[in-house]
Amino acid sequence: MPVYVRYIDLNGCKNSYSIPEKPNGFAVFVLFDLSMLTERESQQLTNHLVEQGYTVFSSSLLQAHWGSPNAVNHAKQLVQLFLKQETVNKRIFLLSEGSGGLIAKRLMEDDEIDIRAASFIKPFFTLESCYKERQLNDLAKKRMEKEVKQAFQLEGKVDLKQLIQLDQSSKRKKKAPVPPMRVFRQLKDGFANVSHLSSTQFVDYYFLTETSLTNELSDQLSFYYQQFHMD
Repeated sequence: MPVYVRYIDLNGCKNSYSIPEKPNGFAVFVLFDLSMLTERESQQLTNHLVEQGYTVFSSSLLQAHWGSPNAVNHAKQLVQLFLKQETVNKRIFLLSEGSGGLIAKRLMEDDEIDIRAASFIKPFFTLESCYKERQLNDLAKKRMEKEVKQAFQLEGKVDLKQLIQLDQSSKRKKKAPVPPMRVFRQLKDGFANVSHLSSTQFVDYYFLTETSLTNELSDQLSFYYQQFHMD
C-alpha cells in the first residue's frame, strides 16, 4: 500500500500520485479503462507496483477519452507536471489497459516524453479496432459512439468510416528508437493482434491464464519493468 496518495488538480480534474514507503526511483503512468480489469483488480495492480517501490500516477480525466486530442494533451501535461514535482527518474514506465492504448501510443510518439518501457493489457491502438470489438454488443457500440462524439466534439452520427478518418488524422511519425513494449492478453483470446502497429516495431507478447489473473499479471509486470532499471 502507498505511504500516502497526493491529489493534484489539473484542468479541473483529480489526478493522483501514489507514493511508496521505499521508492526505487522509478515512476509508472497508468491508463486503465476497466474493460478487462475490474476497479478492484486495477487497484490491486497499482498497490502491487507501489509495494515494489514504484511511484504510480494517474488521472480521472482519462476515462471515456477515446484518445481525443484533449485527453492526449492532458496526459502529456500531467506527465510533465509530475516530473517537475516528484524526485524520480525522468524516463517513465507506461501501463495501459484497453482504450488507454490510444493515449499511450501517442505518448510513445512524442519527442518530449521519455518512455523507458511500456506494457499494455488487452490494448486497442485504433478507434476502428475498438469499434469492431463492440459490433456484437449494441449497447456498448452506442455508448462508444456517444462518448467519441463528445470527446472529439463531432457533429452528426458517428460511424466506422468517421472513426477510420480520425485514426488517419491522429497518425504521427514515430520517433526512434521506439520504447520496448509488452502486450498482455488472456490465453483464451488465442491470438496476438499486431495489425495496428508499425512493421518495424518489436512487441513482446505474454498470454495470461484464467486462474489468479491479477496475481500473475502483477508478478509479470514487476519482472518486465525490472529488466529496464539499468538502462
